[in-house]
Amino acid sequence: MKSCISTLLLLSGMICFGQDIQIKDIQFSQGYQFSKLSEENFRFIYRIKGRDLNQSAFRKIDFNDRLEMLDTTLIRLQGNYQLISTTTSKTHTVSVFGTGVTASLVIHFIDNQTEDQLFYPLQIMGFWKKKNPIQLHSSPSSNAIYLLYKIDKRNWELQQIDLRGKPIWSKRFTDTKKIYVGNIHLIDDTKLALVRIKHAGSRKAENEVLVIDGNTGNEVYTHQLFSEDSKSTVDNLIYSDSILYLAGRTFFKNRVSNQTTGLPYLRQFDSNNASDIKLTSSLMNLKTYWMDVVTTNTGERYLIGETFTNEPYGAYFMKGVATGLMTLGLFYVSWTSMKFQQVAVVPLDNPNAPPLTLVPLTPRRIQLGTYLPGYPFATYSYNTGQVRYWGHDNKESVVLMNGGSLKRYNLLSKTSEDLGLLPGNSSQIVIHTSEDYLIYLNQRKVNNLIEFKVLPLTK
Repeated sequence: MKSCISTLLLLSGMICFGQDIQIKDIQFSQGYQFSKLSEENFRFIYRIKGRDLNQSAFRKIDFNDRLEMLDTTLIRLQGNYQLISTTTSKTHTVSVFGTGVTASLVIHFIDNQTEDQLFYPLQIMGFWKKKNPIQLHSSPSSNAIYLLYKIDKRNWELQQIDLRGKPIWSKRFTDTKKIYVGNIHLIDDTKLALVRIKHAGSRKAENEVLVIDGNTGNEVYTHQLFSEDSKSTVDNLIYSDSILYLAGRTFFKNRVSNQTTGLPYLRQFDSNNASDIKLTSSLMNLKTYWMDVVTTNTGERYLIGETFTNEPYGAYFMKGVATGLMTLGLFYVSWTSMKFQQVAVVPLDNPNAPPLTLVPLTPRRIQLGTYLPGYPFATYSYNTGQVRYWGHDNKESVVLMNGGSLKRYNLLSKTSEDLGLLPGNSSQIVIHTSEDYLIYLNQRKVNNLIEFKVLPLTK
């Protein structure tokens, strides 16, 4: 159902004004998903808040980088469904919906040209549970659609599916104890890269990256991050300018640590092999979470991360003991915290540049009411938008949050300029950065509200 702006303004729950979009009828508990279709276009799908448990209504919204509404489509399903995963291929928007009452799944297709809708029951191996993740992946330039799902703790399955949700091929991943599969990225139109972790959740976890032929499901190559005398973590997968990078740390023993630096590494993956990118040894002295690889308009690449400090488990434990003593044993309250310190910039292609630059910023502290070791805590903070790195423009600068203001840092000249004060809430998730402005989303779950806003990058 295509609609113009004037029609959109009449929809209850959606408000468009100037350079803001507010969506205020979201039922957060039943699923929502934002995706970036291209550098200019975005998509948001969500469950519309309602009281009828026998019918589910979802809305798909497309808009551009000027926050102009392009299209909206209403999806209705009989039953109390939640949105599990969605993706967009060259011709279709594909979504999986599930209901926990009957543990049933449906796969839903929207033709991107005609807006015609079709849905089919989705049959998977094993019994679907809400805690078992299901992921959809596709390439915007092809019609290939991939489904990844967890059968149980020892088995995962990857499928390529057709436009009726039927498998074209399937590939099973199995371990004797516990296995994790995920972090899928398309290296090109025909190759998939994913992470497989054997003995997942244990200190003896074995990480590896698999590159798979998307047409057949056959493995092209496997890159193991472990050997008899060393093991490596997978801290972050970075997909930048159609290149896949893996950032992590290597430990020359049979276990990895979530608390210490080890030897940081950066690897680059393509359709045929993996290659190491040399990093400075001075990084061993800094806890750093890597977030992006930025390519300037002159073709030089820079690795961007943030250094941090965090509390050990002993500090978390003693807080609980102290509050227990103060309340005579009635309450045991504890929390752990981490603090982002500086932004780290590492040039990857210029041997004449300093191997590491640390950009000083106002530190940012994040707290949780439970204990997390350093690197998982940094991952959590990054995924929830609580970092100071706010993306890069189309030239040679990155945008950074510095306390209550923004600054632009030039990677080539190593100079900074202030861009002005931030709006009141500084925990936004940035979804697009250009030379002149950025777009961020703000979640207010108490009010069933998500806002998309434009912030000019001018003095």
